[in-house]
Amino acid sequence: MPLLQTTSLSVSYDGQPALRGLSFSVEEGEILGIVGESGSGKSTVLKVLTGLLGPSGQIAGGSVRYQGRDLIHISSRERRALLGPEIGMVFQDARSSFCPVRRIGPQLCEIVRAHRSVPKDQIRREALDLMDKLGLEDPARVWESWPFQLSGGMSQRVGLCAALLLRPRLLLADEPTSALDVTVRRQVVEELLRLRAERGTAIVLVAHDMGVIRAMADRILVLREGSAVEQGPCSAVLDRPQSPYTQALMEAVPHLRRPPEGA
Repeated sequence: MPLLQTTSLSVSYDGQPALRGLSFSVEEGEILGIVGESGSGKSTVLKVLTGLLGPSGQIAGGSVRYQGRDLIHISSRERRALLGPEIGMVFQDARSSFCPVRRIGPQLCEIVRAHRSVPKDQIRREALDLMDKLGLEDPARVWESWPFQLSGGMSQRVGLCAALLLRPRLLLADEPTSALDVTVRRQVVEELLRLRAERGTAIVLVAHDMGVIRAMADRILVLREGSAVEQGPCSAVLDRPQSPYTQALMEAVPHLRRPPEGA
């Protein structure tokens, strides 16, 4: 049985289709990359998995199962128990997931203690170690900071730290490297791959950066207007795309070239 199984999933917002009969699976320890242009349904997939569709979103059909458990009809209490230690989430706008009037450290402690009994000193040690591996300078200062004192890139890494502290079996990552420079982006990619290697964590990775997808994903799912146009092993899809849409996506990836002499 796959860790995550989505079958014929259809979703709409205020009656407008967002996902159309989408089917895919994620095995234990596997990294699935989801790509597609803006509005293709990538973020909607993550919202379904976390129960964050909102009042305008409706699931019109299909099923979503995590370890065989129905995620669509699960109770709010059961979902809260799953989110965090079983299914972690890294939001693209990580800053919005933190309370603006509380320091980072106490919030990280609260996140962990909501699911397991751990001394504050241990949480702090683990958090500072993670922050260091994710390329955050002076982790002790970040621990004492207010959310508004962090840049977008710093907030993104603190959000990733919060998710990883709970050691989830499945990590949902929405553009986890979009606000990072090249050097830090590499550190984050390496840390996520280390997480998978050491803990067997599966990852659903939504990204526009094909370099990150190629470096991390085992398989890739290409979405267009809510439908899967192609999916398969990452290298096969990226190097030999069968769908004209996937070919167009690959051709749209910018390639910088040295200008000719004298230009």
